[in-house]
Amino acid sequence: MLSAFTTRSTAKHNVKRVLVDAYIQDIIKGLIIVVAVVIDQYRNKRKLKR
Repeated sequence: MLSAFTTRSTAKHNVKRVLVDAYIQDIIKGLIIVVAVVIDQYRNKRKLKR
């Protein structure tokens, strides 16, 4: 009985971990996009000044 409880508890923990990992992955992807846009804007402004 103890092993069944441990297995369920571990499964719940793994599901929560996957959800958190996916959430963090989405945040990182968003940050990469924002940084890319900022760099692109900066480069375009420099080209227009020339």
